[in-house]
Amino acid sequence: DENGRYINSAVIGALIAEHYLATNPGAKIGYTGLTSRSFEEAIKRAGGKPVLMKVGHAFIKESMRKQDVLFAAEHSGHFYFKDYFFTDSVTLTLLAVCDAYALVKAEGKTFSEMMAPHLEYEQTEDVVVMVKNKEVALEKTRVYLESLQPKKLKKADGYIVDFGEVWGMVKPSVTEYALKLMFESKKKSLAVKMQKDLVKFVKSVAKAE
Repeated sequence: DENGRYINSAVIGALIAEHYLATNPGAKIGYTGLTSRSFEEAIKRAGGKPVLMKVGHAFIKESMRKQDVLFAAEHSGHFYFKDYFFTDSVTLTLLAVCDAYALVKAEGKTFSEMMAPHLEYEQTEDVVVMVKNKEVALEKTRVYLESLQPKKLKKADGYIVDFGEVWGMVKPSVTEYALKLMFESKKKSLAVKMQKDLVKFVKSVAKAE
């Protein structure tokens, strides 16, 4: 933003989704399990239909075509547009952000003020843990997560887990023998602790076959 603060890609995605939904009410907007919860919540508030997708550009493009999704955002900073053959475009992303900002700037607001409603949550950085067998390690991780009695544990491109104050995802890497983990909370310390605890567990089963 104008203060040099890094903005999570989910926040940019939320801004673009709101911008498009203003003229396309009820449209489908895609997100992944690694994307901040703020993005999904913004879609719902703006009257859109959130569509959960598998992480990875090939999977996202395929899902967008099959489900006629208007726009999708990935935590890695890729933004996909139906109007650009369901592929990602830096140019369209920049144009959408500039269009949205022009509206709030006319009201005297700064870029950071425009982003403020989407900055409620704090995410950890992705952590990748190498394992010998992704399927075995993921199943053992599922059992471990269940033992912690989460409010919700959903199978989706891995597992999305919600403990109430902290939530996140563990998924198999597409390109490596590894599991990827990310957590989020209103308090960064809770997300970091949960991620550290789970990384420790995954490392303990990393050699399982």
